[in-house]
Amino acid sequence: MADELDVLNLKEPADKVKLKEPEDERFELPSDLTEGLDDKESQVSSRKPKKNKSKKRKRKKKHPVRNFFLILILLLAASGVFSWYFFEIKNVTYLNNTRNEEEALTKAIFGDYPNFIFYKLIGRKNAKIPFVQSYSVKYKSRDSVEVQIYEKPVIGYLKYMGTNMYFDKDGIVVENSTDDEKYGVPEVTGLEYASVIVGKQIDVGNPELFEKILNFTQAFARYSIPVTNVDFDEDGNATVLVGDVQVRLGNSGNMTDKMYQLSKLYPNLEGKKGILYMEDYDSTKSNIIFKSTEPKNS
Repeated sequence: MADELDVLNLKEPADKVKLKEPEDERFELPSDLTEGLDDKESQVSSRKPKKNKSKKRKRKKKHPVRNFFLILILLLAASGVFSWYFFEIKNVTYLNNTRNEEEALTKAIFGDYPNFIFYKLIGRKNAKIPFVQSYSVKYKSRDSVEVQIYEKPVIGYLKYMGTNMYFDKDGIVVENSTDDEKYGVPEVTGLEYASVIVGKQIDVGNPELFEKILNFTQAFARYSIPVTNVDFDEDGNATVLVGDVQVRLGNSGNMTDKMYQLSKLYPNLEGKKGILYMEDYDSTKSNIIFKSTEPKNS
């Protein structure tokens, strides 16, 4: 017993005794395995920063662009709504319109929803409208505009079923009337046609002859020649009546020269009766034959 007690007889108190911890036992893996693990760890560690950097960069570029377009869309929508209601056209005044219904004109020019701003930006500036050569739109107030109509000029008429059918420079019948002096334009005779309808082009069965008629009648107005009748025979030869003088123009060309020369001769023909022969006239010939039909004094 004494020996056992001597062994337990410690020189220091039990709470101050430091016990030695057993050393860590390390287990080393073979070198061929550790090399693979080291490479993978290095790869993983090297990839993580790159991913974070790329995400940060994308976020910095994406948000400002997206916000810009969002603000732009909102501004455009707001301005569109404002323009739609503030510049809505409610009153349209038409000047010099004699052949079209105003509702039809409004729809043709401004569409189904008239708006001045939309008209200026994307509106129909040159809409094709029956009997209208051109038009202009003038802004008057917030909801009112004024439209100046320039109608196609009437250049002649022909009689059909007892009615005068007036046509414009395109050969389209614009109006029917019983008044021979309504527009002061010549009557066209000697043509054959099946029907003549207001709003439709006259069909005489001969496009070349019809083109000649249009050129004649427009030339009379251009040179201020007071022609009252244009007659065509079976061969397409034209004879025009200026006062009491028959001017035979024939079927040949040089119509521009003939019209110009006739405008110069007209003052000398006033008050005379007879026939002026211009079938073979051109600018190289100075002589024009005039045959009087006035009765000779006995």
